[in-house]
Amino acid sequence: MLLQKVIRFITTFRIKRPRIALKYLKTALKIEKKDKEVTGAELAVTYLNLCAVYSELNHHHEAINKAIKAVLLCKNYVKKWNEEK
Repeated sequence: MLLQKVIRFITTFRIKRPRIALKYLKTALKIEKKDKEVTGAELAVTYLNLCAVYSELNHHHEAINKAIKAVLLCKNYVKKWNEEK
């Protein structure tokens, strides 16, 4: 998926320009949330990238919130995957 490639690029970019990376990750998250084909695991990756950027910007409370959201998404994804087996 093109969006996932863009997100990977943004995450490598975040180290030098975290504010710009944050802007694009927020946009990517909005797009992913509207896309019915995006899995919880894929959303979790974006939330973890947001977590890293917020931490880089010393917004640690927001970083923790994004990390928790990612963990919950992964937990639900694994639960659904196990139920489908």
